[in-house]
Amino acid sequence: MGTLKDRFAKERVVDLFQQAFDLKERNDKLVDIWMHYRWSIVFGFALLIIYVANGYSMETLLKEQGRVEKRVEVMRLKSVVVNAELMLMQRASSVSENIARDGGGLRQSSEPPYKLYK
Repeated sequence: MGTLKDRFAKERVVDLFQQAFDLKERNDKLVDIWMHYRWSIVFGFALLIIYVANGYSMETLLKEQGRVEKRVEVMRLKSVVVNAELMLMQRASSVSENIARDGGGLRQSSEPPYKLYK
């Protein structure tokens, strides 16, 4: 018989070998699980990548939508202003003032209009 120290060393070596064989069995189980479910796992990762990419693209689209909505609001306001200016320019008093100022001798007729052909 050996000393107490030698006996503990042998037991430690035996424990290490048992743990190594247990790891091999665990690895075998993991390999079996991987081989059985590999396509499901790959499909799951593919879906995850698509989900993340979709989130980024939607974020980009929402930012673009916000910019377009701001531009539409500005254009709508410009449209209202231009429409108001047009209405003012089409009034008869504005037309006659513009003709008097820039017309070069044009004046408003005092006679009513008449038909050229009967």
